[in-house]
Amino acid sequence: MRVVFHVPGRPVPKARPRVTKKGYAYTPRKTMAFEQSVVLAYRKSKSAGEPFPEGVPLLMELTFTFEPPKSWSKARREEVLRRGMCPTCRPDLDNLMKGVADALNGVAYKDDGQIAGAVIRKQYGRKDNTRVIIETMDEEEG
Repeated sequence: MRVVFHVPGRPVPKARPRVTKKGYAYTPRKTMAFEQSVVLAYRKSKSAGEPFPEGVPLLMELTFTFEPPKSWSKARREEVLRRGMCPTCRPDLDNLMKGVADALNGVAYKDDGQIAGAVIRKQYGRKDNTRVIIETMDEEEG
């Protein structure tokens, strides 16, 4: 089983929960909005059907694409895209993955603990987006 989908817009890393003065914890709005976008894109994908069976090891491949900063010259932006360069600054890969994996808990799979392998990358591109591929792992891989 394999599911492929794209989440439009700038990838957002999972932010730490915030705590109010009264001690209530909440997830920041930006994180919640991105997680909702992930769920919506998953549900709209033609390959999404039933959730992955519980207990089956999953492989998740994530590609986070960022537009080069607008503060860069046009020549520098084009060179970065032409050479296929990758961002080496924030946000961190692990926090980006956490946002996608947590968003799909109870939607694509029962728990993100089923993710037994991952391929994660950041790259520059013409449009901000996130590509997600989730598939069951072969017995030899597991």
